[in-house]
Amino acid sequence: MTKKLEDQLQNSQQDPRTTEELAQNQVQSANTSEALNVPISKGTDLNLQQILQERQKSQGQQQPYAWAQVSTDFPMPRGYQMRHNGVYVDTGKGGWKFVCQPMGIVKRYKDAVTSKEFYWIEYMDTAQNEGRYLEVSSSIFSRTGVDKLLVRGLFFPSSGKNRLVDYLSRQKGLLDPLWVYSDVGWEQLSRLTIQADTQDVNPNKTAFLGATRISRDKEKGINDGLKYNLNPSGSYEDWMKMYDEEVSGNIPLEFGVVLGLSAVLVPVLTKWNPDFRNLFCHIVGQSSTGKTTVAALAVSVAGKPTSNAQGLLHTWSSTQAALTILLNGNYGIPVVLDELSMMSPKVDLTSLVYQLSDGTEKSRATQSAELKQERSWSTTIISTGELKLTDRINSNDGLLVRVLEVIGTQFTASAEQSERIKQAVSKNYGWVEPAFVDRIQRMSLEDLHERYKKAVVLVSEELAASRFKTRLASKIAVLPLTAMLANKFFGWSIVPQKLVEFIVENTNEDWATPVGQRALDALIPYLISHQRDIKVGKGDADVTSHLIGSMRLEGEVIVINILKQELMDAFKQLGFQDTATVLSQWQDDGTLKSEKDRKTRRVEIDGKRQTTYPIRISKAYLDQFYKLKTSMTDPEDLFNDVDF
Repeated sequence: MTKKLEDQLQNSQQDPRTTEELAQNQVQSANTSEALNVPISKGTDLNLQQILQERQKSQGQQQPYAWAQVSTDFPMPRGYQMRHNGVYVDTGKGGWKFVCQPMGIVKRYKDAVTSKEFYWIEYMDTAQNEGRYLEVSSSIFSRTGVDKLLVRGLFFPSSGKNRLVDYLSRQKGLLDPLWVYSDVGWEQLSRLTIQADTQDVNPNKTAFLGATRISRDKEKGINDGLKYNLNPSGSYEDWMKMYDEEVSGNIPLEFGVVLGLSAVLVPVLTKWNPDFRNLFCHIVGQSSTGKTTVAALAVSVAGKPTSNAQGLLHTWSSTQAALTILLNGNYGIPVVLDELSMMSPKVDLTSLVYQLSDGTEKSRATQSAELKQERSWSTTIISTGELKLTDRINSNDGLLVRVLEVIGTQFTASAEQSERIKQAVSKNYGWVEPAFVDRIQRMSLEDLHERYKKAVVLVSEELAASRFKTRLASKIAVLPLTAMLANKFFGWSIVPQKLVEFIVENTNEDWATPVGQRALDALIPYLISHQRDIKVGKGDADVTSHLIGSMRLEGEVIVINILKQELMDAFKQLGFQDTATVLSQWQDDGTLKSEKDRKTRRVEIDGKRQTTYPIRISKAYLDQFYKLKTSMTDPEDLFNDVDF
């Protein structure tokens, strides 16, 4: 039941009379034309709006009846007639019999998941002199179920239940069901986890679920609005005017619009790139850079760009479970997670980012110990914050390539421009993405694939060499592809080459640095700050109780023998989980001084044989390892570690 309906029902006053008294009194009044103060026009079919207008006119009321939620022009089954004082049925013997007060089914809905139907009945509240509506289930199509209408203030003869059930049942049959869905984006018929070999999106054949169902077929549907407000507001023209005046020619702002529209293409590209499930973009900047403005601009293409009333802006303060519930069933609507600093420090952010980018919720068991059906999502997720996301998650290669991090960009030229954009998108939203989808659905899959391959080449030419270059190019390519298509559909003039250059110049390129090098770069400052815990030669008495290893000079390098567990603890503290890959890269590039068949070395430290990792560091760091440098007054003592 919709919240609006719940509010209406809660505010309505319940009649203190019993249902039998209510029915008897109302039927008695309904049998006379005085019930509505207007003459009965026998033989003329009316609708509820006409009845109310005539009643208001007869009573000298100036305010016309208006109700935008449903149509009052509902169909009448053959043999039934709507009159001023109620619905009548043809007796077949030259007469008409009263069925109920003026009412009828105006909407027939069908849940897309359960296939259960529910209906909206519109009726005239004679006491309040206004039209109302009521949501009911299929139980009203029975003699016992139809009694539920009495307690809601509707009336009909107790002896005429069969006539009312027949009227409502036949009227329902005249209405095509309108599907109601909670999922959004490209329709997933199986509603299971997307797999590239079973859940391919073909825009020619797949419907897109926005505020309404967009498809090449005639089947209609609407979104239930419980998670996302996708209903267009304002006008398409005013949004485009804002784009022309504020966005066009401004690469950072064009990037924001493209980022929002890319959500449509992400699930489609999974067909050719199974590893690409979600585009996760984190925008880093201070409050004056316009990062929240560009995020609101991005999602305004699809729906309400606010953090209230089911808007598409949410905060990082939500729990991990709440975020997965928010994203479940989203296959093409952009979503914003605003201000990373609001995330609770208790949340495992590394695990959360993995889950959000992979697009599947955690497996859970039912009460009968069976695995629940996994829900999934595939879309564009936009995060904002004053802090780098990559500084708060582990530095694994696999995680870094999942996050596109835009750092230190000034999106808006001034606070005034930012305010103009926010004002415009707060009033005009939800128009551009449906138009974009409609045009995408007219393209052939082959044409889309060829354009995608060209976009991949464009990105590849700009990226630095790394073992992740191909993987990243295939992901980032969704952005220039979106720009190319938007130019074609809307007559925009975004330059794809400049867009890619902007992305490469303003994004975190940690992914281009091997994880072994990143780990060494992080470990050296760690060792410098902990050098009091490192023994220098046998004569070193200035060592704390927390011994982490020993160090000595070997020609032009400093060799630090780190105790095995101490290095693992350092990796954990520094955010490196993939220790095996780090050690393998160190062994390959000579950072790890060890034999080919093993990475560790047994040395004597402080009179005990210890298993260590021998790390080689450039002598250029000698000035920072002040303990080692000052110990050079006794050079012979620097080489007293004994290999076994």
